[in-house]
Amino acid sequence: MRKLFTLLMCLSTIYCSAQNRLTTSRTSSYYTYIYKISDEDLLNIYNNPKTKLDGNILREPIDSVKTDGLFNEKNLPAGNYLKVSAQKNTLDFKLIERHSAHIHTLSHGSTIDFIVTDNAGNTVNTAVVTTNNKPVTFKHNAGFYSFKPSKHNIVTIKYQNVSNIFALGKQYDEIPVSWFKKKWRAIKLIFKRKRQDDYNKRYRLEYEPNGFMVFNKPKYKPNDTVRFKAYIIDEKSKQPIKLKTLKVKLYEVDDDYEEENGKLLGEVKSYAPGAFEYSFVLTDSLDLDIDDNYKIALEHPLRFHPDDDDDSGKYDDADEDEEEFMRKLYIVGQFRYEEYELKSTAFTMRTDKDRHGPGNLLNVYFKATDENDLPIPDGRVEMVIRAGYPSHYFTPKQFIPDTLWRHTLKLDPVGETKLALPDSIFPKADIDYDIHADFYNSANENREQIKTVSYKYARQHLTAELVGDTMKFAGYELGKSSNLQAWVYAISASGDTLLFKRYTLPVSIKINPYATYYQAETDSAFIDYTLKDKDSGVKIDGYHARDSVFVKVDNLRNLHFWYTIYAGKIIISCGEASSLLYKGLSNIKGPITCVVNYMWAGQLNTEKQVIPYDDKLLTIEVKQPISIYPGQKVKTEIEVKNIKGEPVPNTDITAWAFTSKFENYRQPYVPYLGKLYPAVRIPSPFVPKKLENTWNIKLDWKKWGRSIGLDSIEYYKFTHPNTIYRTEEVPGKKDTITQIAPFVIKDGDIVPVHIIYIDDVPVYFSQAQQLQRYSFSITPGTHSLRLRTKKADIYLREVNLTRHKKLIISVNADGAATADITKMPDSLTVHEANLINKYMIRVANTFNKKLATLESPGRIYVLNPELSGNSNYNNEILVGPLSENISTYLVKSEEPRSFLTEPGYTYTFLPGLLKQKSYLSKYPFRTSLLKVKGADDYTQDALTNSALDTIWQNYLDLRSNTTPLFVNDEAVKAVNGDLVIAIDTTDNKQYFIKNIIIYRNDDPDFILIHPGSKTYFNNMTPGKYRILFLLRKDDYAVAENIIVKANGKNFYRLRLIPKLKDSVSIKISSVIANRPGMRSISDNDFRNDALLIKEAFNEKYLDESTFSGEVSGTVSDVGGVLPGASVSVKGAPAIGTLTDINGRFRLKVTSTAKLIVKFIGFLPQEVTVKPGGDYRIMLQATSQGLDEVVVIGYGGMTRRSLTASVSTITSSQMSLSGRLPG
Repeated sequence: MRKLFTLLMCLSTIYCSAQNRLTTSRTSSYYTYIYKISDEDLLNIYNNPKTKLDGNILREPIDSVKTDGLFNEKNLPAGNYLKVSAQKNTLDFKLIERHSAHIHTLSHGSTIDFIVTDNAGNTVNTAVVTTNNKPVTFKHNAGFYSFKPSKHNIVTIKYQNVSNIFALGKQYDEIPVSWFKKKWRAIKLIFKRKRQDDYNKRYRLEYEPNGFMVFNKPKYKPNDTVRFKAYIIDEKSKQPIKLKTLKVKLYEVDDDYEEENGKLLGEVKSYAPGAFEYSFVLTDSLDLDIDDNYKIALEHPLRFHPDDDDDSGKYDDADEDEEEFMRKLYIVGQFRYEEYELKSTAFTMRTDKDRHGPGNLLNVYFKATDENDLPIPDGRVEMVIRAGYPSHYFTPKQFIPDTLWRHTLKLDPVGETKLALPDSIFPKADIDYDIHADFYNSANENREQIKTVSYKYARQHLTAELVGDTMKFAGYELGKSSNLQAWVYAISASGDTLLFKRYTLPVSIKINPYATYYQAETDSAFIDYTLKDKDSGVKIDGYHARDSVFVKVDNLRNLHFWYTIYAGKIIISCGEASSLLYKGLSNIKGPITCVVNYMWAGQLNTEKQVIPYDDKLLTIEVKQPISIYPGQKVKTEIEVKNIKGEPVPNTDITAWAFTSKFENYRQPYVPYLGKLYPAVRIPSPFVPKKLENTWNIKLDWKKWGRSIGLDSIEYYKFTHPNTIYRTEEVPGKKDTITQIAPFVIKDGDIVPVHIIYIDDVPVYFSQAQQLQRYSFSITPGTHSLRLRTKKADIYLREVNLTRHKKLIISVNADGAATADITKMPDSLTVHEANLINKYMIRVANTFNKKLATLESPGRIYVLNPELSGNSNYNNEILVGPLSENISTYLVKSEEPRSFLTEPGYTYTFLPGLLKQKSYLSKYPFRTSLLKVKGADDYTQDALTNSALDTIWQNYLDLRSNTTPLFVNDEAVKAVNGDLVIAIDTTDNKQYFIKNIIIYRNDDPDFILIHPGSKTYFNNMTPGKYRILFLLRKDDYAVAENIIVKANGKNFYRLRLIPKLKDSVSIKISSVIANRPGMRSISDNDFRNDALLIKEAFNEKYLDESTFSGEVSGTVSDVGGVLPGASVSVKGAPAIGTLTDINGRFRLKVTSTAKLIVKFIGFLPQEVTVKPGGDYRIMLQATSQGLDEVVVIGYGGMTRRSLTASVSTITSSQMSLSGRLPG
């Protein structure tokens, strides 16, 4: 072992040659070590899972791997191991159990029964098995191991010289109940039932049905006759009730059964004990609502008091307390009332596969039958295939219509009608689609079917099918069966590979029940097949006659299983088999229970079937023809027998029939009146419980610091100083300031510092809520340093700093010769609180998500909660410690505001106003330091303006990429299309897209502004578009000729060709960066943000060839025409003109355009125009009185004296203010 660590030390020394910079140093050991764990230690972990490990368990090192490298635990041979590495100040352990045997517990009794398998899934019966140091024997007659459970059930399976240990516990927790609790629960249940009965009587809740009610039809039309029969059993005696007359009431489905609710239909008399028949007509006088459900209730004819136990009742003319009396409710039935139309046809559609591809045609089969299940000779099907959402496109550009195909076909008069879908209708994409089939007969009766199918566009594809006990794989090329070479895998639940073999397809492979899924792959095709989602095929059936038992296990997959058959609570048969047909004699009056355990999809499954003993069950045999023709009358013979096969006389028989056109009919529940025998209770099974397999302990520096090379890693030098650790680094980027980052260390942990004083002036307070960097700008030279932790005050008298460098210093809190350490309370003293309070203020958040800072000499305080992450305050930010009492408040794009800071106040900055409000409490912070988190990041640099610019820009970039910042106008046309884009990355170039901005070629006023992460744009008006991709650093790319067609998905895979930032992207980025969110007050302005972005793009990329139309008009006000008024196209101010002396203008426009008309002293006006139109535009004067002046090329004069001509301004001549050439 000494030689091994000597070698590792040499490797560590070589590995750490470049590890001399703390901020880039690793924080873990170079190597992770693999130890073998002894059987005794592993068993101790299982017996005491909450016991902390220590280093003494590490006695047998066998290997080491680089901590930063890849390590596959499955490459270890079978055995038990500990993986150990140092992570910061902890030693991390992970238990790795590479089992050679696996346990599978059975569920069929009170003992713990289990089978053992090896890694290949083979059953093992030769392993040495013990539990709690006692041997467990294998029951050869039953095929499993078995033992009686105890309080702790730890099973050790010794197999192939490896100890496999498992902790078994109940699958479902069962809380033990004492004898006293059982008795007390029974007593409480008596009173609970009494209270529930009183409640039911008081509020007339519907009782559990004691009998049944059946109607002659499931639903009824107006004026139909409702016929029903009810058979009512007494709840206590289980005999038919003796009442001869009951009242019949009709209730709405949501009504309770109060006396005032419902409609009394009449009375019904029994034709036999407990048997009642009644009928009534659904007339208009009942005032029923169409398409609603109604209830029929049979009630006692007399009312009774809920406190009476006998139901003798009192008459309706009871005394003054008659509201306390009510009728007993016996049974309730429900029917549907609607204007239904019965359909005489049935229509089915199926496909020969659920997935297909090119060359692999999909066949669709249709069949229509009438109510007698005969083919319909005159049927037709109108079929529509609608596309879903493609998951992958195989061409850089394609249009996928929403409707892939429409087709009408006549059905064959016999059998199914087959239709093969042509390849040509499918896109070059992976897509799910729906087949909608509408069937019509000659009477235009309609039936509909829908089925979803997957289309995979690939040259090769594989199929996997489970048939019986066999997996079948097949390969296809362009839809034709092909002898492809494929690797086939079978993977177990633990991730072990049970099968890895190359086959020539097609191939059939017998299923391994220990596999959870199968995979097959070729060079260009792949398929996986999960067995867990598939039916195991194990079904139990049986019959329990008076003196015999019959049990059968159907086993479609030919799985090996373990079974137990109970007669009552007695086991009458058990064992293992692959098929079971049990026949035997049984005189036990009770149910037969069969429990079957079997492996399927890598898990042990349990099927349980209770075969009841219904000694009072009657069987009905009906003798009648299989079919009859319309109008034919036939005789039906009905014979009723008991369980002995003897005829039963005087049986009440209910027979009813109606057409099969009534769909989804459910027969009424008929209660069983015989004795219900309890089945055997199978307790919750024992299953392997997962053991917590990761631990960590505090790093023992004396033991591990040198032995695994930690003392050569800069981070561990920093966290384990003898007295004081110092290192100086040159800050990154272009920062040349001098900085210091001081830390306190105790036992290898960084102790949070709450206040830092440099030269007795606070520079850091842990409760400040601005963006804080734990590195502080300082002048070069010698300074004193004081650090306040939760329990100590540490004072360094002299700390020397070098110009343009960052000093990182750590002080050992357990005592340093060069530091004064004073014990302190865990709360700030009055002196400390008063001192730090002098340097703190609160600032109200009024900056509306713009970058906001406070600046004091040498310090920057960033206020935005989006950057600091401090969101747990009420719109006020605690800022400080401030370096001076004069600070400057700066908000992006606003004028700086300097002010005098005073402690004890909250400052609110408003336009032209500064408000101060004193605190309600003595301090704006907590004096307790117990729950205050300190800083421990030694990699940060002091905040500078350049660093702040980067931080803020990164925030804005991420916001643009992920957050909608504009409310886009919806498409105005009813028929639109969807646009789907993807960025081509075949050149391995990744672009960070801030925003995606969509423009129309023929409409300069059109714009859609989306986050850069969006790829799907729905409901777009058909037309030609161009897309601007705004990239990081304001570079951008423009995609041209994006055509959107209606009624489909328009896909483009775009290769971006970035352009360096210019005036276009800078303007657009600036507007977006200043957005407060999706909505802004300025959105209602005439020149809002969206218009500015349109103009910025069109200034350079306007397609003037689309301005093929022309409009004309006159601009005037109430006093007359307005010569010199500016008329321009919205979104393209470069396309504009000025009105002439008569207020007339003429201007080129697109097919859809809006004009902006402006004149000094008047409100601007927006006008929607169409080419060829002539418009009279009236402007409204502003409320301010202005001395209006119009500037022209040769001078200035009032509007009244304007006599010069006015001409059109070209794009190269016109500015925002406008010029008037002479």
